Amino acid sequence: DVEILVVAQDQEAVNLLNNCPRLEDLEKADIYYRYADICEQLRNVVAGLDAGLLYNTFPLMDGSLFPEDAFHLEPFYLNFFDDRGTVQFEHRVLAVATVCLVFAFWAWVSRAGAPAAIKRAAALMAVAVVVQAALGISTLLMAVPVALGALHQAGAVVLLTASLWAVHKARS
Repeated sequence: DVEILVVAQDQEAVNLLNNCPRLEDLEKADIYYRYADICEQLRNVVAGLDAGLLYNTFPLMDGSLFPEDAFHLEPFYLNFFDDRGTVQFEHRVLAVATVCLVFAFWAWVSRAGAPAAIKRAAALMAVAVVVQAALGISTLLMAVPVALGALHQAGAVVLLTASLWAVHKARS
């Protein structure tokens, strides 16, 4: 257990900081939900542009970490929504970040002595994110077969639902 040493006159404030994380103020679940919603919106952009048909290699994008033809649209901001290579790169970065965030949340909840319902929601999120990542990589490598693409989209719904469940349990 990590303790935070604070020079303060208010013993209640010291106790509050030394007992972090506090599950009754579980904002991490809410933050994750908002992040997952942003990822869901970007997934819609990827699907709408057929960006998954480009760069069917992983983890590199045709041998490069960053797509060579990215950021060629004017005005510049359009690249984030209309350039297929840039959008796929954004999706990959957010996907890797999602896996990391979900496992960090799961580890945090597991160590914090959270109620069983929150632990179950975090565990479901961890399982869902592994399945979702596997589906996403498989979908990309196989040049987006419709059935696999649909499963990948359904996996996003499961992951979003699990994060909503975690928020709900954290607030109740």
